[in-house]
Formats: sequence, structure tokens, C-alpha cells
Amino acid sequence: MRDIQEIYNRLLARGFQDELFGELAGKKREGKETVCSCPFCSDQHSPGRFSYSRERPVWKCWRCGKGGDWISYLQERRGLDFTEALRMLAEKAGVEVDISPQAKARHEATVTRADILERAQEIFRQWMFEPSGRDVVSFLEARGYTPADIREMGLGAYVDRQKFLADTRLWHHPHEAIKAAGLFTEGFGDTHPLTILWRDRAGRASGMVARALDPRVEPKYKYSAGFIKAEGMIGFSEARGSKDIIVVEGVLDAALLTARGLQAVALGGTELSKEQLRALEESGTRQLILALDEDEAGRKATAKIIKNISQTTRLRLYVVSLEGDFKDPAEMVLMRGINAFTEALRQAQPAMSWYASFMVRQHDSTARGRDAALDEAFEFHSYLADPLDRGSFFEGLCAATHLDGEDLQHRLSAYEAQAAHRNMEASVRRAQERLQQAMAERDMNAAEDALADGLKAFQLGRGLHEPECYTLASLIKDVGRMKPGLSTGYAALDEEMRIPRGAITILAGRPGHCKTAMMLNVLLKMAQREENRERSFFFISYEESRSRLAIKSLMILSGVILHQQQNREAFIHYLKEKRQAEPNRKIEEAIQLYGELTDSGRIWMLDQQLVAEDLALLISQLASRYDVGAFFTDYIQKISPRKPGSMIYADIKRSSALILEQAVKWDVPIILGAQLSRMAQKEMARAKEGGDGEDVELSLDMLREAGDIEQDAHTVLGLVNMDKVKDKPTGELRVSAMKARDGASGWKKSLKFIGVTQEIKDGSSNIGGW
Repeated sequence: MRDIQEIYNRLLARGFQDELFGELAGKKREGKETVCSCPFCSDQHSPGRFSYSRERPVWKCWRCGKGGDWISYLQERRGLDFTEALRMLAEKAGVEVDISPQAKARHEATVTRADILERAQEIFRQWMFEPSGRDVVSFLEARGYTPADIREMGLGAYVDRQKFLADTRLWHHPHEAIKAAGLFTEGFGDTHPLTILWRDRAGRASGMVARALDPRVEPKYKYSAGFIKAEGMIGFSEARGSKDIIVVEGVLDAALLTARGLQAVALGGTELSKEQLRALEESGTRQLILALDEDEAGRKATAKIIKNISQTTRLRLYVVSLEGDFKDPAEMVLMRGINAFTEALRQAQPAMSWYASFMVRQHDSTARGRDAALDEAFEFHSYLADPLDRGSFFEGLCAATHLDGEDLQHRLSAYEAQAAHRNMEASVRRAQERLQQAMAERDMNAAEDALADGLKAFQLGRGLHEPECYTLASLIKDVGRMKPGLSTGYAALDEEMRIPRGAITILAGRPGHCKTAMMLNVLLKMAQREENRERSFFFISYEESRSRLAIKSLMILSGVILHQQQNREAFIHYLKEKRQAEPNRKIEEAIQLYGELTDSGRIWMLDQQLVAEDLALLISQLASRYDVGAFFTDYIQKISPRKPGSMIYADIKRSSALILEQAVKWDVPIILGAQLSRMAQKEMARAKEGGDGEDVELSLDMLREAGDIEQDAHTVLGLVNMDKVKDKPTGELRVSAMKARDGASGWKKSLKFIGVTQEIKDGSSNIGGW
């Protein structure tokens, strides 16, 4: 069951307020509010002044005085009771909610407390710029805060308790309720006069934080009695819905960064609670940028946060390092300006890379210290499921230990092999102990259970699970989740087909007939499409290194010819030596685009030589963690099973079956490269001898040592580089449908291939001007 604040948080992140108040007329934005006609007191001569917040679930009419939260609006406007209104909001949020009388009582207490705190801070903000608040203002200005900062941060000056109690803005609440809100906490209005509101997930005021001005007073911050700090954050209301959020310790740090235009939240300490983490995830956050204090306590807190949530969230973590002697972000901003901190954000380090370095620093520099650090690091590495996290951690470990990557990988592989062996032994021992105990007790049923459970554990480890009955309800549910096939990015091909999900598509060709180039071009086109912005595309090569693939990608994206015969080598020379001295605008734009595609995780280039079983496991792991656009694998005949047999045909059949299993299981498109046999080469030679090569025909039996891949595949496209067939260069790449399970096969399309840049384009061939 979810609580009301969580429902409000989810709905605010989706902009539900505009739907709830969508029927009201005359809407216009004013600051953080939307103003419109009041539905309760407006008439044609006087529309009233009704406003609702875009950051909190509240509304108010400034003429008739009505106001409250969304539940009260539904009660007032639509005549619903509390339970009906709450159920409607829960349904909109897609969650179940507690609708008991106790939940209603808690909600009413929350609303009352929030109103008292809001009104109190309104008084304190007014006092800030009156003579009584001069000491508080002077304290802030001495540290670099401007009057505009103070106003925008929502800071207050609680300087006189007696005057506060006499203010009529609080009189409609009983004294006991004001006391219960924590406004008489020891030090408030005395030693700790600087105030700011602490808000919960829904943006309601749930507590107050007060700061001492005298550096000799400890603690520096005090929190109002009775509220739970872990259920909210300073700055969360303003940052809600942002994909990238900065996390800081100090409340003034977050308030200042927010006032200066950044999306930041404060923990009010060094702990990131489960409730705070859940609130961030529910509001749509994708990346957390940790910018805790630059002291030992702050660094240890950063490490603890990374370790604690690395296995429990899909959030991507980064760590900011503040150059110089700045102890926290606020100090950096106040002394060097917001641009200095923005630059530090731009250079934020992947959290796993930072954490690897942190782990190494916790040990001395002796050989024993280094080995102890590696043991600890390897153990942590073994728990990381995200390949990107594993890669960042490994790179950070290489940098921190100054060990060669190959040597470190060898050590890591040895450690993982030993750990796997230990785990296997432990599993066997547990099963053996249960079996021995059952046999000693002559309990054959228990012995059978021990054997069955042990066998089941091994089977589950291999990914074997018990089948489920596929009901009509399951079918309807699956159909609702079905997604359309992917565009190839080529108009000529898209007229005939889409890349199907949950199936294998094969791009087949002889060496030199653009198989890899076609796969790269389709990959780059898919990853750049707007509808695929949140998806990840994986290119797994068994033929070329990822550096070669990346350079080819830059050639394709830029379309630049640096050398007619050796363009790839010319690109390497440019990246090494000419880039700074003679920058090429198109290449630099391609570099920036490629960086955006890879840094955001939209494109992954992998060149691990995995056996078929491990490739299937990798596909499963990635598909379980990412919104996968497609997997590209180049090419099928290079993939062998863990235990190759004497028949290559059977090995490829095994590999194809494993890959198809993952495509179906995860409903992802898998595009496989495949090499055609010499039969295809003979057919091309025949066509060339018989004329100009136009009548070349490809067939499925040309898939070299193909196993059952032509049966496993949903679609098979044959590629022919016509420059290799005709007597004259044409720049034509012919694509023919050798198989199309859901559509017509036998069609042929021509694309334009620019060999020197590896580009493949729509359109007829025309080599003039190349």
C-alpha cells in the first residue's frame, strides 16, 4: 500500500495538475503557479483569482478564500467524499492506497502541520528584511549571498518568539497544534534564527530547519521536533521531474543551487534513505550527481551511498569533485560563481570509477595493501550486474592501481573462477548435508526432496524455469505490450519491411559486400531516431575491434573523405595529430554526436569473443536491465558453443538456437550478420559472365555452413555490392529479400554505397563528384 504523499509525488512528476484543473478558463503561468478563473466564485463580470501550484498539490482562490489540496478540490468541485477522491487519485497514479480512517486522520494531521509551517515561514521571511532580521541578513551577506538569493531560497529570520505568537496569521490554529509542529523546538527563535522549510515527497512543509549564526554554537543545524527528515528533501519540489538531479549534504547548498537555476536536493546530512531514493525514482530521475562535502566524512558518505544503491536502482550515478579548497558546492558558487560549479558538474566522474579509486585509497601503497584492495574490489565487482558499471569500475581500478588492463583482467578472471568454484562447492556441500541427514533418519521423502531441490538449484542457475500456463488473459496482456517493428532508416527498405521484435533478422553477404557497413549504418540510424532516445543498441563484433568500429562510425556520421584509398588511416591520423591544429567541422560534429550516443548509453560497442552460451547470458542480462532497441552481432559463423563438436553445422545450429531463445524471451530484435558460401560467389561470376551482372540471384542455401539459421530467422536479407559484380563502379548496394516470414520475399532494392566513408544511403547510384 502507498501513502498519499507518494501518490502526489507520482502525479506531480507527470504534470497531473494540468489535467485536474484542465476545465478551468483563462489559464496563464505566473512564476511557480498557474492562475485562472475560480470555479467557485467566478461570474462573467468578476472571474476571481484562482491559482494552483506546479510543484505542490495545492490550490487557492484569493477572492473567496477557498483552498486546499487535490483531495479537497475533488470533494469541493465534484462532490466526492474523502475515500472516493483518494481512490480516484490512486487509480490515476497506478497504485493501491490505504483508505482506512487512520489514513484519513494522518492526512488531516499532515495538512494541518503543513499549513502551520507555511504560515510561520511566511512570517519569518517577512521579518528577514525588517530591522529585527538584520543580523541574519548580515550573516548571509558576509558569506556572499545576495538579497535576491535570500528571497529566492525562501529563507526566514525567526528572531522573536513572543512576537511570533502574537501574529494573527496563526490564530485559527490552536496553540497545541503550533507546538506540535515543532516551532518551539529548543534554540528556535534564539540561538538558531535562520530558517528554511523542509518538504516531503509531495512538496508539503513537513518540518523546519534552523541554523545558528554563532560558529561556537553546536550543533550548527537544528530540526523541528516531530518530523521525519528521511521522508523529504530540500529542493525536491523544484527538481521533481528532472532526469538529472544534484545531491548535496547541506540545506543551504541545495537552496542556493536551486535559486541559481540548477536542480539540486539536500539530504540534510550524509544518509540517502530508502524513502528519498524511492521518491527520486518515482519522479522520473535517471541520473544522480553526488556533490557531497569535500571532507573525509563527505567522501565516506559518497562511497556508502554508491555501495548501498548500486544493486537496488537503475539510476546512473556520478560524483563531482570540487577543485581547490572548497568544502562544499555553496562555497564554490559563492566564491567563484555558478559557472565554475557547472563546469565541475560537466566533468563529473562515473560513480563506479570514483568508487574504485576510493577503495584503493583506503589501503596503504605496499604490495600487501594493494593485494588487499584488489581482493575487496574484485568481490564488489562480482556483485555488479550492469555492464556499464562493471566497465567504469574496472577502468577506475586500472587507473588507481596503475596496473595494465590486461594484467588486471587476468587477475579478475582468476578471482571470479575461484569464486564460482567456491560457490559450486558450497552448493554441493549443502545438498550433500541434507541428503546425509535424510539417509541417517531413513527418511526417503526428505532424501528425494534434497536431491530434487539440489537439481532445481542447478537448473535455475542455468536459466531453466518451470513453465506457466499461457491463458487468454496472458495473451491480451501481451498483445497490449506489443511494440511495432523498428524502422531500418532507409525509405526503400521500410516500404517492404520492419525489423521485427522477438525474432532474428539476418544480413547475409560475401566478404567485401557491405555486411558490417550495413549493420553499422542501420545501428546509427536507429539510435538517432527520436522514438529511440531512451533505448540502448548493442553492437557485438566477433570480427573487428570496437576501436575500428568506432572509427568507421565516425566516417559514416561525418561523410568526410580525408584520403581516397586509406580513409580510415587518415581518420586515425586526424584524431591523433591534426584535430587540434586543423579541426574539421563535419568530423568534430560527428565526434560530438558519437560521444552523445555512447555516453548516454544509446550505443554500446562490444568486442568480447564470447561463446554462444555466454553471449546468450549477456543478451539476457542486458535485456533485463535496459530498454533495448536491438542487438547487432557480426557474425553468426564466428560464434561457437562452449563445447564445439566435430560438425561446424551443428555448432552454428546450437548458437542460432540460443540466440533465438533470447530474442523470443525478451521480445527484442536481434540482427545477425552471416557470411554467404562460395555458391554465392559463383552465382555472381555467372551473372557477370552472362551480361552486366543484373540477374544475380541469391538463395537460402548459400548461407555457408548455416545450420538452421535460415529456419530460425524471421527475415533474411542478402547483400550484393554491385561494384564487385559489374565491370564498372556503380556505388550500388543491392538488397534482396531471401526470406520474409510475415511478408513477401523476392523483392530487391538498391541503395547507394560510398565505400571510402562506409556510408549507405537511400537513392539511386551516381558516382559522379565522389
